[in-house]
Amino acid sequence: MKIAITTFENNSHSLVPSDLHHTNYFLLLNTDDLNQYKFIPNMYNKTISGSKIFCSQFLIKQGVDAIICGKNDEQTAQMFILAGIKIEEMPGARVDEIIKQISEHSLLNV
Repeated sequence: MKIAITTFENNSHSLVPSDLHHTNYFLLLNTDDLNQYKFIPNMYNKTISGSKIFCSQFLIKQGVDAIICGKNDEQTAQMFILAGIKIEEMPGARVDEIIKQISEHSLLNV
């Protein structure tokens, strides 16, 4: 399963921001090997309008199966749902704790 986690910083101690607009990085990981992951800078977070839509489209194009993020507005959530992407809202959670939950199969039913 390919998962995207929204983050403030590009390290495993970072927190999940409150929403997509405040996301500085996307952490992409595959549950087949949780030690192999990649932080991608969010090039849309400085956009004056439409940043949430652009971020959603970017993640859909990455082929993610699930996203762990802050709160979503209705339009953003609908885009993910229509694309078949599971959404887990966890604003303020630490990335390393999320990865631990994924590895223990207690998050997203991995």
